[in-house]
Amino acid sequence: MVDALQQINIRHEATEDRLLLRLRTSAEGETSLYLTRRFVARLWPALVKTLGADPAVAAQADPAARSAVMAFRHEHAVSRSDFSRPYQAPAGKPAAAPPPPAAPDKEELEEIGEKPEVADPDAPLPLEVKGELVELCQIQTPGQDRVVLTFKTTEKKAVTVNLSIDMLHGFCKLLQQAADKAEWGLVLMLPGAGTAGPKAAAPVTVN
Repeated sequence: MVDALQQINIRHEATEDRLLLRLRTSAEGETSLYLTRRFVARLWPALVKTLGADPAVAAQADPAARSAVMAFRHEHAVSRSDFSRPYQAPAGKPAAAPPPPAAPDKEELEEIGEKPEVADPDAPLPLEVKGELVELCQIQTPGQDRVVLTFKTTEKKAVTVNLSIDMLHGFCKLLQQAADKAEWGLVLMLPGAGTAGPKAAAPVTVN
């Protein structure tokens, strides 16, 4: 289980042709997961559906209004995220370059970063930084502003990520950028139109 999430990084690993999702926790631990193109294609609609369950979006009766509110919420969340902050590997983890100086404390959302710790974003990672292949993801919304993603790997490992709605928007942005970098031909968009607002407690499973 991943607790007290500090930073998220998603990058395309060309040698594997997979996305590497790295999750750093406050305990200075790190979990690395591989996402395939097929899995991302199936995961994206479930993420969009979950964002549609946001009370601010679901409260809108008109599909166009839901689309507009979702777009506003996404832009607001992304504008508050710090995507320029390099990913910092936890203590004891290999890094291709020294980590940057510690930045002043910011709000939780700003801990989501896009760039890896290496100067060249396409440079291979050390062999020690390899992920487990994800085969399934369960999405639950236990509260109005909380989303729980549980990734299950082919090694029968379960990794749980607790996010706010704003952090989920940031996660979606990182996923969009990484998929574009992979040149997989996936169109990952957040239209919002037609989302009826599913019940918050109903889990969604992607495999």
